[in-house]
Amino acid sequence: MPARIRVPRWVSVLALAVGGMSLLFVTSALLPLLHTDQSESWRDTIRIGYAIEPPYAFVNKNGNVTGESPELARIVARRAGIRSTRFVLCDFNRLIDALVAGEIDVIASGMFITPKRIKRIAFSQPTTTVHPGLLVQRGNPHKIDGYGAFTAGSGVRVAVLNGSVEQGYLLASGASSSAMVIVQTPQEALTALHDNAIQAIALSAPTVSFMVASSPSEFEAIAGFTPGEAPPEEHCAFGFRLNDTSLRQAFDAALAGYLGTQEHIEMISRFGFDRSAVPQTR
Repeated sequence: MPARIRVPRWVSVLALAVGGMSLLFVTSALLPLLHTDQSESWRDTIRIGYAIEPPYAFVNKNGNVTGESPELARIVARRAGIRSTRFVLCDFNRLIDALVAGEIDVIASGMFITPKRIKRIAFSQPTTTVHPGLLVQRGNPHKIDGYGAFTAGSGVRVAVLNGSVEQGYLLASGASSSAMVIVQTPQEALTALHDNAIQAIALSAPTVSFMVASSPSEFEAIAGFTPGEAPPEEHCAFGFRLNDTSLRQAFDAALAGYLGTQEHIEMISRFGFDRSAVPQTR
């Protein structure tokens, strides 16, 4: 949603002096100039929305927002000539609503590009390529072999983020809604898995690997799809309002000169990604 146009004080004073018709004339004359100014207003500060899902986005022990998406957003914003960035925490399923409502200007949270989402927001060029995964207890005691394991009566339950792509994968793979536990954060899912309230967590493979690295004696990663199946390949990207064309184009131009460079690979490697995560569309 564009920022509200603020008419200078002298325009209002002049309008009171000469009447309503003059106000209409002066304001109309100024609209082209005001529109030009607002279209570039993002160069001062942008509000970046994120949801907690390591390694895409999280808060480190020093209280700083980090992860593959926020760090990339900082670099790209700087390359695009944006003076400052401010991060805003949201639940994952609220990110798009917050963007459309004008509460944030960019989504940087490892969000997948999907047909449903592109009806509401615009995406940058892809920034990361990932596959789905599952987190289970060490040794996989319930012999879970993919998303299709969570059928009605199977005795196994899976946690999934509300509004995530994995939620759709589960349903498409034959998972029963009664076997799915909808959560708002990965930490909520981890607590449930630790307490044996669920038997698996459906997240992207990088997130699952990050969780395993944090507790290798307790959890392990398995493929989201049955061995032999070709797992879907998803692309993450930054999200923008549909009419924020100039901001999106500035991000895309900066991304084009950065994705796949040695500096980029070194940055994402801190979060468990490698060169295979760089989209081949570059």
